[in-house]
Amino acid sequence: METIIRPIGERTDLDELMKPLQSLAGEIRLLIGWADAECKKAWDVVEPWLLDFELELETASDDNAEELRRVGRELHTRLQALGKAVRK
Repeated sequence: METIIRPIGERTDLDELMKPLQSLAGEIRLLIGWADAECKKAWDVVEPWLLDFELELETASDDNAEELRRVGRELHTRLQALGKAVRK
């Protein structure tokens, strides 16, 4: 049986969640070369998670929308903390 991916009714909030994540990630990418080893290690964990999240958003359905919102909020929190650390 083929799985049909249904579009999320309120897709806008998920799309809007990605914009600040991309902005923070872009800033971190620019600064990570000057960051300490701990920040680089944290980025090595967070960056793949962010890329996976972006891919998941492309195929999001009503069934996983709330989980994606939760993951997006957690990613945002981690990226904000990492952004502060690399700016030090």
